[in-house]
Amino acid sequence: MQFAPVIAAAALSAIQSEAAASSQAKAQQAAANRQIEQQQMQQQLREKQLREQAKQEQATARARFGARGVSSTGGSADSLLSGITSRTEQAIADQNQLLDFSIQSLRENSRKPSTNPLLGIGNSLLNSAIKSAGAPTPQGLPTSVGFVDWT
Repeated sequence: MQFAPVIAAAALSAIQSEAAASSQAKAQQAAANRQIEQQQMQQQLREKQLREQAKQEQATARARFGARGVSSTGGSADSLLSGITSRTEQAIADQNQLLDFSIQSLRENSRKPSTNPLLGIGNSLLNSAIKSAGAPTPQGLPTSVGFVDWT
């Protein structure tokens, strides 16, 4: 029996599978990068909106103080105005932390290969050699990553 053509065909198939997996990994990474960029832009917009809303709340509070004849500087007025600022900054910090977790998760998920193409090469070559030799084909032999299907 001739093993060379069978092994060459299996090797070619494995190389093509590896190239497809590499292409898929690059596409996943690009998609993750686009999603990260989109999330960062949305966060910048939310941050701008929160800061603008805080300015409006502070302006409204100052107007109320003025309408009541109370100074908008010092004492409880300062406390109220600084409370608006600190709440806004805390909300922005919380959203940034959530964004960081989301980005970290996207990056980790995009790095995880869906399968290991190198393991497939070895299994393909071994399976082809066993089949072409006419050897008995054991079913489900355990390996370090799972089970090999010898059929």
